[in-house]
Amino acid sequence: MNIAATRKFTPADPIEDRNSPIHRFFDEHHEALRNTARLLGGSAAINLVDKLIDALSSSHDLSRRTIKHLEDLEELLALENVGDPDRAEAGYFAAIDILDPVVDEICLLTDSLRSAIAVLPEPQRPVPTVFRLNDLSHATRPHCSLASAVKFHIDGKGEAI
Repeated sequence: MNIAATRKFTPADPIEDRNSPIHRFFDEHHEALRNTARLLGGSAAINLVDKLIDALSSSHDLSRRTIKHLEDLEELLALENVGDPDRAEAGYFAAIDILDPVVDEICLLTDSLRSAIAVLPEPQRPVPTVFRLNDLSHATRPHCSLASAVKFHIDGKGEAI
């Protein structure tokens, strides 16, 4: 599976409202984010979530580092690196049972994160991601990348193996 993505987060004016959607998202979903991070990326991913939680709980501003961490988390949840055998995410993804109900929960969490990011001030919004799964032509990212990745897992033809 080959996934190519282009996305930029840039710093902008501080978020004055600590009750902004991105802050609320992390307040409401911190435990689910930590559990999902563990499932998809192990302790390094948990550390990423913890850094984001700390940054968002201590400041209204989204620093460049915080924005980069948001981008990294979105890439983790969207399975951007599971096709790279040199990345730990590939091994974690391979260990997921596609019939496990956690797959739907990961999809919902990913969509919720994207929704929270989408209402950030304009300069901080990500550029739409383009992906490529083996022979497929470029298109906009599907509703849930995990479901798409599972569908095209290993052979790239959408056939179960």
